[in-house]
Amino acid sequence: MTNDQLFIALIHKLADYEEAMVLQLLLAWDADRKPLRSGKRKLQQALGTSISEPSVQRAVGRLVDQGLITTKVYPNTYTEYTVNVESLEELLAEPLEPLKWLPGVSQEPIHFLTTRSRLQTDTEAVRPPPGDANPGV
Repeated sequence: MTNDQLFIALIHKLADYEEAMVLQLLLAWDADRKPLRSGKRKLQQALGTSISEPSVQRAVGRLVDQGLITTKVYPNTYTEYTVNVESLEELLAEPLEPLKWLPGVSQEPIHFLTTRSRLQTDTEAVRPPPGDANPGV
């Protein structure tokens, strides 16, 4: 499974874009291997303008409620985030509901994209810039 496929699966399984963004970031920062020490602001800054700090906090709370992550708060310093690998594997093991059209999964060409040559190859505009993948605290 690629990063893109994982993100698409998380969006469909969680039915929440913000939760998928936060969970994928925690995975990218290896919170599935060891507790990640960070703060909500660092998470939000890494995700850019696509999500606000209060939205990160709400998404973290929902991921905790679902058992996908655990947190340990150290007041006025940082929070430790840990991805519960077993719960995540269980979530991802369930196949996506077979539909004729599933956004991000369907291989059917979209006429709009195939007729607009500048949209066919302009994927670099949505790629993150190279650099440190985990800025930490």
